[in-house]
Amino acid sequence: MGEGEEAQYTLLALEEYLFSRQLHITLISSQSRLFETTPDYLKELWEKFVTKEQCTWDQDCQQYEKTLFQWRGLEDYEKTKIPMPQTPKRKLEIFLNSNVTSVDKLIDKNELFVTFETPEFRGQEQKEFLRTSATDMIFVLQGRKNYRNDFYGDMLEAKVFGPVENKQTDATETGLYKMNNKNDLSKIESDVMQYFGRRDA
Repeated sequence: MGEGEEAQYTLLALEEYLFSRQLHITLISSQSRLFETTPDYLKELWEKFVTKEQCTWDQDCQQYEKTLFQWRGLEDYEKTKIPMPQTPKRKLEIFLNSNVTSVDKLIDKNELFVTFETPEFRGQEQKEFLRTSATDMIFVLQGRKNYRNDFYGDMLEAKVFGPVENKQTDATETGLYKMNNKNDLSKIESDVMQYFGRRDA
């Protein structure tokens, strides 16, 4: 959920998993337009990403049409044995003019359930929309001052960014962590979970 540089960066970082079909990503944004401006250091990578994503979707649609045509040509007795091809689902779905209104975790399910809606007051052409989706992970990408300097990991190669200032941040701020590499995630997770532990009287 979010937009801007952080959302672009995260999508690029997850590109390998998206195109290997290990991930399905839903991007939810309150904005009516996304990525109207792209930082110079991301432009080339972003253009390649958009082109590849569109080509992948076009190929999926062409394969579906081909398989559906073949299925329709089967005899009726064959159709009872072979299920009708399923409409492909785009691996990257984008919902604009939308807000996340709740995140739920059920005790008997591993997934998180995210509810988001497109309210009428935004004045968009489409009707009011409400949807709940199951997900394994949520990224909150609502923008951050000095993002590149004080809070970024190495999910993309460092050479993409060029020289980065070694800026010190206020490490005492609750919930603010300086992430130097992906291995820091387990330490951060352990620390954050302390806020949800049982408190002794």
